[in-house]
Amino acid sequence: CTSRDLLFHLLVLNMKASRILSLYLALSWFDVGQNFRLYRTDFMRIDSINSRCKMSRMLTSMYRTQAMKSLRERLGTIRLLSKEGPAREMPPSNVKSDELDWEKTWMSVVSCAKSEAGKRFLGECRAMQEIEEIEEHFDMIGELRALRVRNKMKDFDDSFTFTSIADVEDILLRVSTAGVVEVEELQTLRTTARTLRQLNDRMKSEEVSWLCPTVVRVWSQRGGKAVPAQVIKVLNQNLKSDGRLDLSRYPEARALQENYLRLEETVRTTTNLQRKLHPLVQEMESAKQAYLQAIHQILRLISRDISPHARDVLDALEASAVLDGLCARERAALRMGASRPLVGREGLIQLHACQHPLLALRETSPVGNDLLLDSSKRGLVVTGPNGGGKTILLKTVGLFAKLVQRGCWLPCRAGSRFDLFEHILCSIGDGQDVFKDLSTFSSQLEDIRKIMNTSLSSAPASSLILLDEPCSGTCPEEGSALAKAILQELVEQDVRLVTTTHYEGVKNMAMNNHRFQVCNMYWNGSSPSFRAFFGFPGHSRALAAAERSGLPRAVLGRARSLLAGHQQVLELVEEVEERRAGEHQVQLEISALRLRIHQLEASMDQWEERIATGSTALIRQARTAVLLQLQVAEAAVEEAKQEALRKEELAWGLESEDLELSLSLFYQGAEESEAKDKRKGSRK
Repeated sequence: CTSRDLLFHLLVLNMKASRILSLYLALSWFDVGQNFRLYRTDFMRIDSINSRCKMSRMLTSMYRTQAMKSLRERLGTIRLLSKEGPAREMPPSNVKSDELDWEKTWMSVVSCAKSEAGKRFLGECRAMQEIEEIEEHFDMIGELRALRVRNKMKDFDDSFTFTSIADVEDILLRVSTAGVVEVEELQTLRTTARTLRQLNDRMKSEEVSWLCPTVVRVWSQRGGKAVPAQVIKVLNQNLKSDGRLDLSRYPEARALQENYLRLEETVRTTTNLQRKLHPLVQEMESAKQAYLQAIHQILRLISRDISPHARDVLDALEASAVLDGLCARERAALRMGASRPLVGREGLIQLHACQHPLLALRETSPVGNDLLLDSSKRGLVVTGPNGGGKTILLKTVGLFAKLVQRGCWLPCRAGSRFDLFEHILCSIGDGQDVFKDLSTFSSQLEDIRKIMNTSLSSAPASSLILLDEPCSGTCPEEGSALAKAILQELVEQDVRLVTTTHYEGVKNMAMNNHRFQVCNMYWNGSSPSFRAFFGFPGHSRALAAAERSGLPRAVLGRARSLLAGHQQVLELVEEVEERRAGEHQVQLEISALRLRIHQLEASMDQWEERIATGSTALIRQARTAVLLQLQVAEAAVEEAKQEALRKEELAWGLESEDLELSLSLFYQGAEESEAKDKRKGSRK
C-alpha cells in the first residue's frame, strides 16, 4: 500500500484501540469509583480498592503517553520514507538538549524546598531583570542566614514543617466553585490549615520580626495571613482524629450506615440459595445507595461551610510557597558554601574562587578559580588539555549568570561581583540534526549566526556569550581563521565573551589582542589540576588524554613516532608551561600572603578598637564604681551624723530633766525654809 493508505490504517487502528480502551477504563472506573466512595469514607478496607484506582489512572496515563509517542514516531517515519516531498517538511519534534545543565542545577535548588507548593513556585520562577528585585532577594537570604546562625544552624521551620503544607489549590478552587470535597481531601486540608496557622505564629514572633523584616514584608505583601479559625473548627467538628468522617453529628446518616452494615453482614453470613438471597441483595444495594447519598450531602454541607474562607486559605498557601522558595534558596546557598555577590549593569564579572554549582551542591569541595571580564578585557579564551575543565569553567560562568537572575547567592568567595546580563547566549555541544540537514559544523554556524544577530540588537554590555570550541568541525586552518574573525567581531560589539579552543591561531590572537585574555587549565604532572592559570595558553595533550582513556600502547607509540619531528616543540612548550605555572603559583602565594597580611592588619585594627573601647568601658565602670562607693560613704556619714544628733538630743533631754528636777527641789526647799521662818517670826 502507499504511504497515505498506511497512515490512514494506522490512524484508524489507533482510534479504534483508544476508543475500546477508554470505554473499558470508563466502565471499570465507574464500578471502582462507586465502591471506592463508600469504603474510602468510613471503612478500613481501602488498600486494595485504592490500588485498583491508582492502577487505572496509571494505565490511562501510560497508554496516552505511549500512544501519542508511537503515533508521532510513525508519522515521522512515514513522512521520511515518502517520495511526495522532502523529509524535513514533517520531522518529529527535536528539542535541543540543555547546553548549560541549567535544568539540573535549578532542579537541585528546587529540591531544597520542602512543600509541594514551594517546589511548584520555584519551578515557575522567572528570570529577574531589575537589580532592585535581585538585591531584595539577596537581602532576604541574608536575613534567613542570620536567623539560622542565631538558632544554632536550625532550619526556619524547626518549630513546624513545610512538608505538612500540601498543594491544596485544586481543592480550594473546587470548594469556591460550589464543588464537593472528598474525605481524604478534607483531612489534607485540615493538616495544611493547621500548619499555615503555625507558620503565621512563627512570622509574627518577635525574633523573626526583628531579624527578618524584609522577609516579613514580602510575606505579607504576597497574602501572608492567619487561616480563619472557622475553617479548622468546621473540619475538627466533622472529622475524627484519624481523618475519617465523624457521623455523631448526623444521626440519620449514622442510622443508614448501621442498616447497611447489618445487611452486608447478613448477606456475607447467609448460605441459602441464590433465590432466597436475591431480595436481600437488592435491599442491601438500596441501603448502600441511600447511605452514599447521605454521605455526599454531608460532604456538600462541609464544602459549603468552607467556601467563604477559600480565598484566605489560598492567599496563605501562596505566601507559604514564596517563603519556602526563599528558604530553599538559603538552604542551597548553605550547601554550596555560597556568598552574596555584588550586582550592577556595567558588564563586570569579577569572581574569586568560583566553583561549578552542581559540583558545589555535591559538597565535594571542587577547585575554585578566579575570573575577570570588564570593558577593557571583554573576551576570555580558555585553553588547556582535553578533560582539563575548560567546558566546566565555561558553564560555570553561564550558570552564575542564570543564578543571579533568579536571586541566588553564588558559590564563590565574598567580595565577588557578577553583573546582570539581559541575554545569555551559548553554543555548547554537538547540535547535528539529520532531519534539519545540519552537521556538527553547520549547526555551530547556525547557532553563532543567531547569537551575533541577537548581540547586534541588544544594548552594550548586556549580552554574555559562551562558545565551546567554535568552528572546530572543519579544516583546522579555515576553522581557525573563521573562529578568530567571529571572536574579534563579537568583542567589538561590547559583549562579554568566554570561549574554549584548541586552535593555535586563536591562542596567538588572544595573546596579541588587548581586548582578550587567555588562561590555561594547568596539567599537573600526569593529571589535570582543574585550576586556571592566566597569562599564557596551554596545549591540548591529546596523547595524554588518549593514554588515560585506555587506548592500546601500540597505537600510542605509533602516534608518538609520527610526532617525532614535533615532539621537541611539545616538550619545549611543556617546559615553558611548567615554568610559567611555577611563576603563577608564586604570584598566587604572594597574593594570598598579601591578603593574609591585610586580614591580619584589619584584625589588629579591630582588636585595637576593641581594646580602646574596652579601656573606655573599664574607666567608665571604675568611675561608676567609685561614684557608687562615694554615695555609700556619704550615706554612711549622713547616717552617722543623724545618729550623733539623736544621741546628743537624747543626752540634752536627760540633762534638762535633771536640771528641772534639781530646781524644783531647790524651790521646794526654799519655800519650806521660808515657811519655817514665818512660823518662828509669828511665835516670836
